[in-house]
Amino acid sequence: MKCVFSTPFIREQVDPRVKKLWSDRYGKGAPFGNLRLMWKERHCATLNPYGSENCPYRPEDCALAFLAAVERVTAPDVTNPTGMFRTISTLMAAERADNKPLARDRIVNVGSKEGPSNTGTPAGDIPAGPGVRSRTAVPQRISELLGSLDLGARKGPTPNGEEGKK
Repeated sequence: MKCVFSTPFIREQVDPRVKKLWSDRYGKGAPFGNLRLMWKERHCATLNPYGSENCPYRPEDCALAFLAAVERVTAPDVTNPTGMFRTISTLMAAERADNKPLARDRIVNVGSKEGPSNTGTPAGDIPAGPGVRSRTAVPQRISELLGSLDLGARKGPTPNGEEGKK
């Protein structure tokens, strides 16, 4: 999925609001580059520490979360907005991670490279193949997987005879 800052939604819907909020509160232009960098370093890195492209959120959700963070730092009692934004970005990432949608609950368009869409099939309906379980498959018990192994005690000393000697 594309980064939230590369979508038209944030440029057309969110950026003008951020610009107005910031200029109304602080009397100068919003430091977009600084805010976005802090958001990526604190928020995105906390939500997705391995940097994969499989963010569980739609770009619109992330854009609105970014706007909510800016709204919180433009409150009348905030004296250090960039420091507060850094803190809020991290805290919001933890909150959002706790409520993260599961991959199986996301809607996926199987044949599309665009990623999730509302017109696709549920992720569980992806046809089973090598390494992919079918939707109807149930988890196996560990005893069923390891039951055929004879994991009993060894019958004699180790080949080099060093085990247990000190």
